[in-house]
Amino acid sequence: MNPGPENNFKKFIISILLIFFVIIVIIIKPIDLEKIKEADALKLSAQKPWVETSNEQYIDDVDVDMSILKENLEENNTNQSFGIEFNTKEPLDEFWVTGSIPLIPMSDLNGKSRIEILTQRKLYVENTIFKNRRYVPSEGVFGLMDNTKPWIGIESFTCYGNGAKTTYGLSKDSRFLNNPVMLVGLDREGIVEQPKKNCSPADYLLPVKINYSKDNNMIKVVFELSQNSKNMNNKFTLNGINARDLKFRYAYADSTSNVIFNNNEFNISNNIYEFKDFITVDNSCGIKGGCNNINPVQNELKFSINNYPAKIHIKLWKTYPKNKNIKADINYMIVLK
Repeated sequence: MNPGPENNFKKFIISILLIFFVIIVIIIKPIDLEKIKEADALKLSAQKPWVETSNEQYIDDVDVDMSILKENLEENNTNQSFGIEFNTKEPLDEFWVTGSIPLIPMSDLNGKSRIEILTQRKLYVENTIFKNRRYVPSEGVFGLMDNTKPWIGIESFTCYGNGAKTTYGLSKDSRFLNNPVMLVGLDREGIVEQPKKNCSPADYLLPVKINYSKDNNMIKVVFELSQNSKNMNNKFTLNGINARDLKFRYAYADSTSNVIFNNNEFNISNNIYEFKDFITVDNSCGIKGGCNNINPVQNELKFSINNYPAKIHIKLWKTYPKNKNIKADINYMIVLK
């Protein structure tokens, strides 16, 4: 029996639908695969000399949801916005080089708002080897900064001690805020008690040179001290405010030369320690109401020099390593001449 016209029409409709479905699958499937390939390629292209192993939500895509970053700040933050509007649509340019890194001079932070200081801080970070990072200033580091309080001047801190001009001039902590690549800086144990003769800018502990080697994944920071400084005070402490802000929080000094740590047993050359640096208001400046200052001074980071040049090689990690032999996320060398 020959099929009727109605059956032929149904078969025709079904054939058309099947052909249409096959065409849709052929068109859509390659696009989805291509998107997957592009996503994988983006992650690979964003990898740097260290590998992210943290459980944190690290975003390295071009389109960044800032709210996710703010939800994943350090454990002691207050999850409050600094009120800074950042451009999150910029491309992730490569900025990995081997060579000298420009040093930013110190600045006067007095009278500047927190938003102004941290907006400038972001610009400094974006112009370093860490430019590719989706950077938000850490509230655990900067959250207690007080707009209404002054900053200690580098001249008073190093040369003149407390007095009427304690906060005048260039701010000592601008050494770190302006130079993010100085992941671990140097500081003296405290503000000098008595004015020092022949004090010079060489005693301010601002590096004279910062180099980065991509092959060795190492930042090398060189300090040159005046002859007067060597006779005046050879007691220092490591300052890890930049390392903590950029998430390189854990450190171990696996090699030193002409360096003696104050605590023979509990120090960074014997064990892995976490940097705890943050900015808060304290009374060390001798001014009523206090000043913005980096705290705390960690005893395990205090050391003295018994001869020059002195060297400290530090391994830095973003997450606590299983042991001291684990490959560093980035290597860091301090040289004192």
